Amino acid sequence: MSIVEWAIIGFIIVSIGYHVWRGGAANPESTGKLGRRLAGLSIKVNQIDERVGHVEGKVDKIELDGATTKDIEALEAVIDERFKTMRAEMAGHQEMSKATNRNVQRIYDIMLERGLGGK
Repeated sequence: MSIVEWAIIGFIIVSIGYHVWRGGAANPESTGKLGRRLAGLSIKVNQIDERVGHVEGKVDKIELDGATTKDIEALEAVIDERFKTMRAEMAGHQEMSKATNRNVQRIYDIMLERGLGGK
Protein backbone atom coordinates (compact mmCIF):
# COMPACT_ATOMS: atom_id res chain seq x y z
CA MET A 1 0.00 0.00 0.00
CA SER A 2 1.17 3.40 -0.83
CA ILE A 3 1.28 6.45 1.35
CA VAL A 4 -1.63 7.96 -0.56
CA GLU A 5 -3.79 4.95 0.26
CA TRP A 6 -2.78 5.16 3.93
CA ALA A 7 -3.56 8.87 3.89
CA ILE A 8 -7.03 8.20 2.41
CA ILE A 9 -7.70 5.47 5.03
CA GLY A 10 -6.51 7.81 7.82
CA PHE A 11 -8.65 10.64 6.47
CA ILE A 12 -11.71 8.35 6.39
CA ILE A 13 -11.09 7.12 9.96
CA VAL A 14 -10.53 10.68 11.24
CA SER A 15 -13.65 11.83 9.38
CA ILE A 16 -15.76 9.01 10.87
CA GLY A 17 -14.38 9.75 14.34
CA TYR A 18 -15.14 13.46 13.95
CA HIS A 19 -18.73 12.81 12.84
CA VAL A 20 -19.30 10.31 15.67
CA TRP A 21 -17.92 12.83 18.19
CA ARG A 22 -20.00 15.65 16.72
CA GLY A 23 -23.17 13.53 16.62
CA GLY A 24 -22.59 12.50 20.23
CA ALA A 25 -22.28 16.14 21.27
CA ALA A 26 -25.61 16.88 19.64
CA ASN A 27 -27.26 14.06 21.59
CA PRO A 28 -29.69 15.70 24.04
CA GLU A 29 -28.79 13.24 26.81
CA SER A 30 -25.18 14.29 26.77
CA THR A 31 -26.17 17.94 27.00
CA GLY A 32 -28.70 17.20 29.78
CA LYS A 33 -31.59 18.54 27.73
CA LEU A 34 -33.26 15.15 27.42
CA GLY A 35 -32.74 14.45 31.14
CA ARG A 36 -34.40 17.74 32.09
CA ARG A 37 -37.33 17.06 29.77
CA LEU A 38 -37.78 13.56 31.19
CA ALA A 39 -37.67 14.91 34.75
CA GLY A 40 -40.31 17.51 33.85
CA LEU A 41 -42.50 14.86 32.27
CA SER A 42 -42.08 12.65 35.32
CA ILE A 43 -43.29 15.47 37.58
CA LYS A 44 -46.30 16.09 35.34
CA VAL A 45 -47.17 12.39 35.26
CA ASN A 46 -47.03 12.28 39.08
CA GLN A 47 -49.34 15.32 39.28
CA ILE A 48 -51.80 13.72 36.88
CA ASP A 49 -51.62 10.48 38.86
CA GLU A 50 -52.53 12.39 42.05
CA ARG A 51 -55.48 14.05 40.31
CA VAL A 52 -56.71 10.76 38.87
CA GLY A 53 -56.46 9.18 42.32
CA HIS A 54 -58.48 12.06 43.78
CA VAL A 55 -61.15 11.71 41.08
CA GLU A 56 -61.30 7.93 41.61
CA GLY A 57 -61.89 8.53 45.31
CA LYS A 58 -64.76 10.92 44.55
CA VAL A 59 -66.29 8.47 42.07
CA ASP A 60 -66.10 5.68 44.66
CA LYS A 61 -67.83 7.92 47.21
CA ILE A 62 -70.54 8.83 44.70
CA GLU A 63 -71.07 5.15 43.92
CA LEU A 64 -71.43 4.38 47.64
CA ASP A 65 -73.73 7.32 48.37
CA GLY A 66 -75.64 7.37 45.08
CA ALA A 67 -79.09 5.92 44.61
CA THR A 68 -79.57 3.03 42.24
CA THR A 69 -82.39 2.67 39.75
CA LYS A 70 -84.09 0.22 42.10
CA ASP A 71 -83.86 2.73 44.96
CA ILE A 72 -85.46 5.41 42.82
CA GLU A 73 -88.23 3.06 41.67
CA ALA A 74 -88.95 2.11 45.30
CA LEU A 75 -89.15 5.80 46.27
CA GLU A 76 -91.48 6.51 43.36
CA ALA A 77 -93.78 3.67 44.50
CA VAL A 78 -93.86 5.05 48.07
CA ILE A 79 -94.59 8.55 46.78
CA ASP A 80 -97.37 7.30 44.49
CA GLU A 81 -98.97 5.39 47.38
CA ARG A 82 -98.82 8.43 49.64
CA PHE A 83 -100.37 10.62 46.93
CA LYS A 84 -103.24 8.15 46.57
CA THR A 85 -103.79 8.21 50.33
CA MET A 86 -103.60 11.98 50.40
CA ARG A 87 -106.09 12.32 47.52
CA ALA A 88 -108.53 10.02 49.31
CA GLU A 89 -108.17 12.02 52.53
CA MET A 90 -108.66 15.29 50.63
CA ALA A 91 -111.80 13.91 48.96
CA GLY A 92 -113.14 12.95 52.43
CA HIS A 93 -112.34 16.41 53.78
CA GLN A 94 -114.01 18.00 50.78
CA GLU A 95 -117.22 16.01 51.35
CA MET A 96 -117.15 16.90 55.05
CA SER A 97 -116.65 20.54 54.18
CA LYS A 98 -119.63 20.49 51.78
CA ALA A 99 -121.83 18.84 54.42
CA THR A 100 -120.74 21.39 57.03
CA ASN A 101 -121.47 24.19 54.58
CA ARG A 102 -124.98 22.80 53.91
CA ASN A 103 -125.69 22.54 57.67
CA VAL A 104 -124.44 26.07 58.32
CA GLN A 105 -126.65 27.30 55.47
CA ARG A 106 -129.69 25.55 57.04
CA ILE A 107 -128.96 27.13 60.42
CA TYR A 108 -128.58 30.51 58.72
CA ASP A 109 -131.89 30.07 56.89
CA ILE A 110 -133.70 29.07 60.13
CA MET A 111 -132.23 32.02 62.00
CA LEU A 112 -133.13 34.36 59.16
CA GLU A 113 -136.74 33.04 59.08
CA ARG A 114 -137.20 33.40 62.82
CA GLY A 115 -135.59 36.80 62.82
CA LEU A 116 -137.85 38.11 60.07
CA GLY A 117 -140.97 36.09 61.01
CA GLY A 118 -141.13 37.16 64.60
CA LYS A 119 -140.15 33.97 66.34
